[in-house]
Amino acid sequence: MENKNKILELQKKSEEVLKGLCLENVQKLTNEEGEIFLLGKRWVLIEVNTFPGGIIKSIADIMGERMANEFIYRFGYNYGEDFAEEHLKRGIPKEKIPKLRSALCAIFTGWVTAEPLELDFEKGRYVAKLHPDFC
Repeated sequence: MENKNKILELQKKSEEVLKGLCLENVQKLTNEEGEIFLLGKRWVLIEVNTFPGGIIKSIADIMGERMANEFIYRFGYNYGEDFAEEHLKRGIPKEKIPKLRSALCAIFTGWVTAEPLELDFEKGRYVAKLHPDFC
């Protein structure tokens, strides 16, 4: 309970800071504890220059552009697997999961809009052309 009270106190102070900077009319996305919930999950808001842009640049600076691209590919691949498993458990038919993922990305997250090109469950293959809106 002490942590919740501290969070509420910090939220009030944050609102005062925004008011002091004439930003009190910024649309609030968080609940009273400063959390964003959408579709039953906790989300984090981060601006696009930081992720993916800043992450890609940081990895490229350290390990090269090839590794940066590999990281983003693997991140997306693993995320896709987790997403599919979660929604299969919820009873969503496997044929609808790629369309669901694309729709959620396009409508809620601002991450990317996907254009499905090929879907073959026997081969375990899904190919989509990604139209990023963060470049």
